[in-house]
Amino acid sequence: MRRLPILFFLAGSMAALLIYLKVLAHREVRLLDGLKYQVDAVAGKNASSVAVVLAAMQVTHYVISDKTILAGKGGGSVGDWMPCGLANQLLGEGACGSYSMVLARLLESYDYPVRIGQMKVRGLFGGHIIVETRIGGNWVVLDPLYDLAFRRPDSSLAGFADLHDQWRDFAPQAPPGYDTSYRYEAIRYTNWNKIPLVMPATRKLLSLVLGEQRTANICLRMYLLRGYDLCFYIALIILALLSVYLYCGVRGFLPWQKAALQAMTDK
Repeated sequence: MRRLPILFFLAGSMAALLIYLKVLAHREVRLLDGLKYQVDAVAGKNASSVAVVLAAMQVTHYVISDKTILAGKGGGSVGDWMPCGLANQLLGEGACGSYSMVLARLLESYDYPVRIGQMKVRGLFGGHIIVETRIGGNWVVLDPLYDLAFRRPDSSLAGFADLHDQWRDFAPQAPPGYDTSYRYEAIRYTNWNKIPLVMPATRKLLSLVLGEQRTANICLRMYLLRGYDLCFYIALIILALLSVYLYCGVRGFLPWQKAALQAMTDK
């Protein structure tokens, strides 16, 4: 029975953690709503999908680039009153990964299919991070670090295959200061070698079930965008298991309790 008080303490701590994670998730949603308000203002009423996507990229770029936009009342920053994952990305160092994570989360809130890609630069993957979203059945490339979307000759947004095959034709659209090593050599959406043995085995299994092409297009990072929600459900499962164990302990149903009781009876 000595184990039960410790487990009750753990269960209480887990319940407190659930409340804290829910509060952080709610604050993140509030911040996201603020960004969406700015996007709607930039895109205008009855905006097309392309206009909304480009407005979202523009807002992401300027909000992260100019952190004074996030200043609150009294000179405080958004991080002072809203300590959440999305705020940390907005107030971070401004690397391409932060830009892409924020834009992906923002587009996802508009129900656009989104994936985050790691571009191969100088022969190595991960040299630059971009976002792809699907508009009209086609995946198009967005680079929020430069507030950049490439246009085809017909003015539609270009996809990665377009840029890969015809980079010389699209390169003049890049803005001043653009890193010329970003030539769209190749892209991957998940680093299947990040966790040795586990992730390569997972990829092989998925390839057998879904096929190699569909597996290559899976972006696991998208499932981590809602970090607080993910942690909440993991903590909820742990709390549920603890609760079941505690219930059995209080009722005396646990194997070690039965064994102790049997030993006392034998004496």
